Amino acid sequence: MSKTYNTGEIQRMIAKKANFTIGDVRIMMDALADVIYDVISEKNEINYRGFFTMRLQARPARRAFNSFRQQYQEMSPYYRTTIVTNFRYKKLLKELAKRDIESGTFGEGIKLSKGNRNYKKEKMKRDLASSNEDIEIDTE
Repeated sequence: MSKTYNTGEIQRMIAKKANFTIGDVRIMMDALADVIYDVISEKNEINYRGFFTMRLQARPARRAFNSFRQQYQEMSPYYRTTIVTNFRYKKLLKELAKRDIESGTFGEGIKLSKGNRNYKKEKMKRDLASSNEDIEIDTE
């Protein structure tokens, strides 16, 4: 199973890498969370250059089938947070998947959604098999 890092572990890693105290990093991370909350609450988009874009996505009211109850139900409109990684990060993920497929370890230690577990693995294998391009990762 892959490791899940908690906030304290991330703070210690950042402090060590940036040569700050853990308290300083904690203050910065709290401020970052507050800023993200403020920006998203105003329905604005965040573009963290070189990493991700975060935005709200409006989901309209609709009628959906509840497979547990075997009946249709009305769903209220709501907002969903969408995070889209940038191109360089996507290339890294594609390279990791390609390496794991070749070694036969794809999906090990990663949580996949219950209903689509096998479908996702097979789709990734098909997508990578159909793509004959070599992937280069720019580390600069």
